[in-house]
Amino acid sequence: MTRVLYAYCTKPDVPTRIKALEVDLGWQPAMIITCSALEAALADMYPEVPVYKRNDFTAAVSPIEAADLNAGSLIEDFEYLRPFMGQALSMMERFALHDTFTYRERMRYFRKLIHEWGAILDQMKPDVAHFDETPHGVLWLVIYHLCKRRGIPTIWFVQTGFTGRNLLGDTIGGTPLGLLFSEDAPNRTHPPPAVPEALTRRIQSLREGEDFSHWYMDKQTAFTESMNNSSLLPTLGRALGRAKKITRPSKWPRYTRYVWRSILRVVTRRAWLRQPNEDDSFFHPPVKDSVLTNQQVIQQLMYRSRYKRELKASYAEFIAPIEFNDLAYVYFPLHFQPERTTNPEGGILRDQFIAISTIHDAMPEGWLLLVKEHPTQFNQNPVFATPKGRARRDYEDLVKLRRVRLVSTDIPSSSLVRDSKATISITGTACWEAAINGVPGIHMAHTWYEGFPNTHFMPGFNDLKAFFDQIENYLPAPREQEHRYLEKFITSSFQFEIGEQEFPPGTFSSSQQAEGAVSAMRWWETTLK
Repeated sequence: MTRVLYAYCTKPDVPTRIKALEVDLGWQPAMIITCSALEAALADMYPEVPVYKRNDFTAAVSPIEAADLNAGSLIEDFEYLRPFMGQALSMMERFALHDTFTYRERMRYFRKLIHEWGAILDQMKPDVAHFDETPHGVLWLVIYHLCKRRGIPTIWFVQTGFTGRNLLGDTIGGTPLGLLFSEDAPNRTHPPPAVPEALTRRIQSLREGEDFSHWYMDKQTAFTESMNNSSLLPTLGRALGRAKKITRPSKWPRYTRYVWRSILRVVTRRAWLRQPNEDDSFFHPPVKDSVLTNQQVIQQLMYRSRYKRELKASYAEFIAPIEFNDLAYVYFPLHFQPERTTNPEGGILRDQFIAISTIHDAMPEGWLLLVKEHPTQFNQNPVFATPKGRARRDYEDLVKLRRVRLVSTDIPSSSLVRDSKATISITGTACWEAAINGVPGIHMAHTWYEGFPNTHFMPGFNDLKAFFDQIENYLPAPREQEHRYLEKFITSSFQFEIGEQEFPPGTFSSSQQAEGAVSAMRWWETTLK
């Protein structure tokens, strides 16, 4: 029997997946941390297992009283996590109420997490800590590093740009396991299996498409429509923008209903909001016994909305007019922050200014570095976590670099990528999309697509400088190499859906979901653990 700490498992198929791992592999849950939507179902399935929703640990830090804890290893644990303190403190930007959630309170929270979770792990002694994805909240980061210090294996799923194809990861900032151990790949056969048509279609769509299709960049509109429609002024603005349609009498009942529903949403949110819901809890500071009042919640929602509007206006001030004719440039699309793609997966490059200034100094003279803000950075929806992932001063610092130009978010990424000398990202898919289009794609941290033809891992100045010195002789890899990469990829990946926001729900049946997860963990347990 393998005792498992399910440290962060919130995807819709979690109950089915945990039960399948128990039945097929003997993985017995020792504790489960999930979301409020799944808490009741998991508690019914495992009445003897501690089941908590993640918000329990936000409000009260942990359900274990400090008086009951043994602090024998606190100094050693704190010393082990000291190099990661900067990551943890910056992750706390996900919480709002910044004026009250001071450095002292953040350090108190960090200390309490180390103290309490060190004791929990020492008492529980799990055999495995399993996460749905890379641990990227401060609580999950602490659990991950405390497990590493105790020799407790950690494992999670790595989503990729191919529908329903997942790799496995066990080290933050490391190469995914299937790519790292390709000679022992779980689905390795001789000859290699045929490459599914869906994968080649996906690549072709990125080669021929007018723009790229990452969820954050293009699919967020429908996902956030209900939140964005809750403000009356944007609703009236959109209505006026459709004046020609409004003049048609047949449309009047529809638009009347639409306006009244919008008014009702505003009144409901402003007047009858009681406590933060699952989304609003993102900005509840983790200070023990604190409770947000109705007024504070409304203030935070209004503050976030105003901050994002002002941030967008600030960015517009720094946009430079660009004449693209025969322009030699490198393209760097900013990552949305805070998010796992930079913190923790980017390491020190979570400060994107460090990456951009390094690229700036490594580029040939006469080239420009075009930097484009991530459109989601201006989104006011609580799903996108924080008002303060970026600030006006970040743009001010960037434009002080003499060859950096900020470009409008209205310019399609596809055109910026295809006309660039190179496209560089920390872990973002823009690098992969550039490689598909025959443009050198440089990623500065490890990521799921590394090894794809025309992608290059270059974590520092010397690598970049040497590459740019030879870039005039650069020849794109032959198309045949894509096929060989895809053969390797399908032997290293597992087919099931872990990202419910990326792809349509119901792509896989419950049995397919369970089979994919079990096969992934069986390979990891028998081959690598």
